[in-house]
Amino acid sequence: MLTTKTFCGGICQTNGYALQCPDGTIAVDAPEGMHLWLRDNQLFPRASLTCTSTT
Repeated sequence: MLTTKTFCGGICQTNGYALQCPDGTIAVDAPEGMHLWLRDNQLFPRASLTCTSTT
């Protein structure tokens, strides 16, 4: 089962996501400060995905 948690942070208040699945947690588009939120929620990502725009 996949569980999603959302964090809002950084200077522009952008969203980051922690995807929890049976094999571990994945951090997606982690804004500034998300590492502290992950630690405080005892989430330790096995991977981090970042999406960027080239426009």
